[in-house]
Amino acid sequence: MCIDGPAFDNLETMSKLMQVGMALPDIVRAVTFEPARILGRPDLGDLSPGSTGDATVLEVVEGSFDLVDVTGEKRQAARKLRLRAVVLGGRLWQEA
Repeated sequence: MCIDGPAFDNLETMSKLMQVGMALPDIVRAVTFEPARILGRPDLGDLSPGSTGDATVLEVVEGSFDLVDVTGEKRQAARKLRLRAVVLGGRLWQEA
């Protein structure tokens, strides 16, 4: 990810994966459970009792959004993910 794009942040990348047809549950698994598993931190990739309890609450919004690839080419997307809230240690930390 980089501030200069085109992968500005995880939500942008997740929205791009959604645009190319990846199912939302698979996207969420790919950016939560799988990295936690690779890092040997299964407590970070799930919300079962005894886990860390950190979560990001997302919303799928409808509209017209530009998604830019590494060559600068733009594609229009009808859906995009937006941050709604952040939960840390099982408690609401920030609402967007």
